[in-house]
Amino acid sequence: MKRQETGNSILLLQYVAFGILLYGFKLWVIHNYGNATPHWDQWDGEAANLYKPFTDGTLEFKALFSPHNEHRIFTTRLLALALLKINVLWNPLLQMIVNAVLHITAIILNIHLLLKVTGKKYQPLLLIFSFILFFVPYAWENTLGGFQSQFYFVLIFSIGTLWYTLANEPFSKKWWIGIVCAILAFFSLASGVFAISAAAIVSIIFYITGLRKSWKQLLAIAILLVLLVTGMLLTPVLPDHASLKAASVAQFYSALVNTLSWPLVSGFSSALIRNIPALLFSIILLWKRPPVNDGKWILLGLIAWSVGQSMSIAYGRAASSLSSRYLDLFAMCILINFACLISLLKDQLEKRNGLAYAGLIGWLAFFFIGLKLINNDTLSGALNAKHAQGLEQEKNVRNFVTTGNPSSLKHKLPYDIPYPDPERLGMILNWPEIRNILPTNIRPDAPAGRLDAFTNWILAHYYLFMITGLAGTLFITVYHVRNLKRQ
Repeated sequence: MKRQETGNSILLLQYVAFGILLYGFKLWVIHNYGNATPHWDQWDGEAANLYKPFTDGTLEFKALFSPHNEHRIFTTRLLALALLKINVLWNPLLQMIVNAVLHITAIILNIHLLLKVTGKKYQPLLLIFSFILFFVPYAWENTLGGFQSQFYFVLIFSIGTLWYTLANEPFSKKWWIGIVCAILAFFSLASGVFAISAAAIVSIIFYITGLRKSWKQLLAIAILLVLLVTGMLLTPVLPDHASLKAASVAQFYSALVNTLSWPLVSGFSSALIRNIPALLFSIILLWKRPPVNDGKWILLGLIAWSVGQSMSIAYGRAASSLSSRYLDLFAMCILINFACLISLLKDQLEKRNGLAYAGLIGWLAFFFIGLKLINNDTLSGALNAKHAQGLEQEKNVRNFVTTGNPSSLKHKLPYDIPYPDPERLGMILNWPEIRNILPTNIRPDAPAGRLDAFTNWILAHYYLFMITGLAGTLFITVYHVRNLKRQ
């Protein structure tokens, strides 16, 4: 019992060290390239439609569920209001450091779920792989955007949906928690419906194969399908976004190959190499049909979810399917494939089979080559351009706020101001409700928010998180080595 408790403590320490180390790298990106000036969708999505009515007392609860483009970002709005209430001022940098915590939470939850398939002994390998996968800032649009928490919420609640609906009997308390997670996944991002569809697919497999064949299971499937259809009906269709969608089967196929290949060079062979672990895992699982309480079924749900994410982005954003903001979702798909690979090779790896090691190393080599290709001058250029853009936007908005001169916003180059319409931006900036909560970098006369100093301190001391996380990792490694010697 004592040995088990010690083992669980070490597992927890591994998560903590991983989280702190990865957080340090995210803080480094925000510290070096982030800016507190609200950007683009924030002026409508937060300032005009959320903060103004909240401040003047006219915000209705149902407005939290209203559409934002094709999405209903209830969870993001709740977080934004909470941070505004706590800090008093609007601070996108505070939002960014909180979003980083959400992202790391989603990664750790996914790893913990994957351990039900690979076994706890593979936790260090999954953590090392995940660190290499996620510390590269290819998804910088999410990292440097205060209004991007929806991408992290949808991950957290999608994982919760699959975990609780598939691992528990229908209508048990935990199963209902999964249903709540499913609803929150949709009210985080429209693609949350794919968590519901993945849970429904695996639940149907349980029923038709006889693994869980009962009236409760049939009713559970019906509830999931009703939620799926409801989510699809509640997803707005915007005529202005029609040009963003795939206009033909060929365009959809090309975009899908892009999403399934990333980070490798786009192509059918690349897509096959990246996803062959998940493909083989699914075939073998459906052939063997282990008991319903086997964690492999949840992994099948994650595979179905990841395919749904790729297909939805390939169709809905065909021309920009590899936009930075979507890459956090695709990266999670790669982690799922890695867990599938470990599951497939686990028995042979433990027998020290050379071919198994060759297969694992070969797949990792393709992955690392692909990751190296995106970690180049293009990524560095994008980050530097984002930083310079933020400084220019800050200067122009601050000039308008301090002088009231409309020329500070008009006749500027694209992205020299943080909103496409200078007149509407000026109108929003002149609203007293918004003027009073503007970040201090664009309203210098404003008193600092309650958490502004805390935010600045954390960002300036990102290296402390790196050092602490690295020290924790080294300590755990030494502890493992000593234990192995004793054995």
